[in-house]
Amino acid sequence: MSKLIVVLGATGKQIQGGSVVDAFLKDPVYRVRAVVRDPLSSSAKALSAKGVEVVQGDLLDVESLKRAFDGANVVYGMTTDLWVNIPAVGPATPERSILEKCYDMERAQGTNIVNAVLPIVDTTLEVFIFSSLSSARRFSKGKYTRVYHFDGKAEVVDMLQRDHPELAAKTAVLQLGLFASNWRGPTPIRPTKQPDGSYEIAAPGSGDALYPLVDPERDTAVFVRALAALRPGRLQTYLGFGEMMSLNTWAALWGRIRGVRAYYKELTVAEYDERITLVPGLGRELGEMYAYSAEFGYDGGEEGVIPMTELELERPVTSMEEYIRNEDWSGLDGAPGS
Repeated sequence: MSKLIVVLGATGKQIQGGSVVDAFLKDPVYRVRAVVRDPLSSSAKALSAKGVEVVQGDLLDVESLKRAFDGANVVYGMTTDLWVNIPAVGPATPERSILEKCYDMERAQGTNIVNAVLPIVDTTLEVFIFSSLSSARRFSKGKYTRVYHFDGKAEVVDMLQRDHPELAAKTAVLQLGLFASNWRGPTPIRPTKQPDGSYEIAAPGSGDALYPLVDPERDTAVFVRALAALRPGRLQTYLGFGEMMSLNTWAALWGRIRGVRAYYKELTVAEYDERITLVPGLGRELGEMYAYSAEFGYDGGEEGVIPMTELELERPVTSMEEYIRNEDWSGLDGAPGS
């Protein structure tokens, strides 16, 4: 008898769910159902053409999610990311900034996902895989309080573990590492050509601090495939990454492969914030993310977090040299062509 995996984040700007869908479509054991806001969109129709069952669901509509999750053996749950939420939440109010509203939305989405999984806990569900991140506020002991896109996800996991032990026993929390693809965004981590022809890569935090770097488009599916085979017995957190690497090493590696001189420059959080003008406070949030990760660890140093590399994976994860060599850098202004 076939099994059913239900996947969130399979279309649009989300880069995790699509790879998960493609990986499970190749497995004859599984049927794949994707939850989308608009089943008539071109991206949804493309999924249908591949053989995916496409159903309507909205992360802010718990009843639609309950219908979408009905009969699932595996659910891959994820909230929409910061870049998707910023234009969706509308302008700031006197009470809440845009980023605080994104934090509110992500907590609401995560809570709805959890509540929608609950009806199948004692029937069809074998494992609930939830994409989350560590609590920067808690693990930094209040030093970093504005890493909202970490804390919003972490609070959903806290709620799940506190209020729903029956679901926690079937939950695998996947913390994906720092996206190697973050360079694509309009932030100082993007290699920037200098007057002397070199390239600067900048962020807060020591250049020698190690980050768990990951290619989310290629390796998320590998991690989810491994977690789908588990029967946790208790809530367990896993860290998914391709390689532990410092930003000094990343810059040098990028420069060597691209045939240019590249270097990492450490900024303060305030300096990082000054360089990002898209949304007030966005540089502060992302700057605190780098600073927190450099000082306390990307996973906050939480005990018991299991690196995905310790599990049996169906193929090797992507090294950062492999990522850089395969990435299309043609959109980087002034960079040598790919």
